Amino acid sequence: MSFKKNKIFSEKLAQIWLEKIIIFLQTEKILSNNQQVLISIANVSEKEIKNLNNQYRTKNEVTDILSFGYVFDNKKIEGDLVLCWNIIQKNAQEDGTEAEKELVKNLVHGCLHLTGKEHSAEMFKLQEEFLKKFFK
Repeated sequence: MSFKKNKIFSEKLAQIWLEKIIIFLQTEKILSNNQQVLISIANVSEKEIKNLNNQYRTKNEVTDILSFGYVFDNKKIEGDLVLCWNIIQKNAQEDGTEAEKELVKNLVHGCLHLTGKEHSAEMFKLQEEFLKKFFK
């Protein structure tokens, strides 16, 4: 696999993947088909994500993605995913994977948090199941 350092983050690409993730979460009965889903995505700098991570999680370090959920009930899911494309690209390079796959892994991870999932074997299993559907 090749890693393209100059690959630029695309909001359109993230939106396409989010739509696939939502369908997957509906198939897995984590979301219902009639729930309204409102998720915004922000791509921020390393400095900004470090500041947010420190402010909201008291972790004074950069991270790849943060999830902020505001509403999760049987009618609606609403939240923000804040990611740092620079860190996602670095993580992809370190893992020897494509930047797009690393982006998708983070989007799935963030969406699972928005649905109330915490780090667990179940959460990581769902994340891997989604990735296996689209990446080898």
